[in-house]
Amino acid sequence: MLLQFILIGVCLLGMALMWAKNLRLAQLGFVLWVAAPWIMPFMEQPRFWDIAIWQMWGAVAIAGGLVLAVWATLQLKKEASSGKLVMTGPYKHIRHPLYLGLVFVYVGLCWVMSAIYSFYFGLIVLAIIWLQAYLEEKIYLAPKFGDEFINYKKASGMFWFK
Repeated sequence: MLLQFILIGVCLLGMALMWAKNLRLAQLGFVLWVAAPWIMPFMEQPRFWDIAIWQMWGAVAIAGGLVLAVWATLQLKKEASSGKLVMTGPYKHIRHPLYLGLVFVYVGLCWVMSAIYSFYFGLIVLAIIWLQAYLEEKIYLAPKFGDEFINYKKASGMFWFK
């Protein structure tokens, strides 16, 4: 279980590095932030007893999460270069669909691997993802887009439909 705590620390370090001014440090931070939690389900830990059901639902969650994450990434790449706030595609109803897709993939992976500790630590990972999205909105998006972002925030959910 100590290794899971270390991975949580690596995830937090990655989140902190993502805010660095240096592009290489920010990229390293993103890799650590995304990769650290995904190692957890493969580690030695107790497993669920009815594996087939968990694996089936896990595969559904992974597929749905990948579709949402890829769709959000493509939409972001398509419109972010304009310098405007992206409010189309999956961003029309959810402010952080990419993060939501990553959460679905992580939960699905935990289900496929039937990893019990990963669920417990997954709650911490979810808190870290929420904190990242909250800081992103407070520090970056609100000052940059002002009233446009405030109105968008009222009309859309952070991680779910409003």
